[in-house]
Amino acid sequence: DKLAGINIDTTADDIITSSAALIQYIKDKYNTVSKTSFVIGSASLKKEIRKSGIVIIPSNSENNSDFVIVGGNNKVNYNDLKKATLCIRNGAEFIATNNDPYYPTPEGLVPATGAVVAAIETASSVKASIVGKPNKIMFQIAKSKIDNLDTCAVIGDRLDTDIMGGNNAGLKTILTLTGSSDMADLCKSKVKPDYVIKDLTYLFKDSGLSKYISKI
Repeated sequence: DKLAGINIDTTADDIITSSAALIQYIKDKYNTVSKTSFVIGSASLKKEIRKSGIVIIPSNSENNSDFVIVGGNNKVNYNDLKKATLCIRNGAEFIATNNDPYYPTPEGLVPATGAVVAAIETASSVKASIVGKPNKIMFQIAKSKIDNLDTCAVIGDRLDTDIMGGNNAGLKTILTLTGSSDMADLCKSKVKPDYVIKDLTYLFKDSGLSKYISKI
């Protein structure tokens, strides 16, 4: 609905979320029959997990889970971190949608999923398996849906996730300077995009893209 509202003609089948990629990753790697999970994440992530047949246990459950799954959640509390840590220390597989440490808001940069993941990694002494960017899983799913990859590019505002992920997937990359990474970050980074644009409007200039982007 949001994309249609800005005149981008698409359907739900064209959208790949980190939640969907996470479920695909779990199904491909594990037997999910009669499995349980403890989840720190959004209602939509929990909905995807339930649709897969995996049962979600609450933070006050006395049982351990087979998986600990972490996604974006701005209401995480100590009991969530505690339950996740105990489950992982008792053998649960630790999986996260992404490890972005922060994201931009009008107030400034604030903690994101990666901050929660880092807290649990510290407490459990176990590193999470990250399904989202910059890992290849989401990109592989996307590439399987596209007929002509030569016409595609990855556009993002983070060097260490969007651009690195696109580079890892062998796709052209475009950094937009409207989010977490700026030109100072780019100058210091080993991760380089193919192009840099000021904002997304530069993709729609009448005179053509090449006039408005800077090639690295």
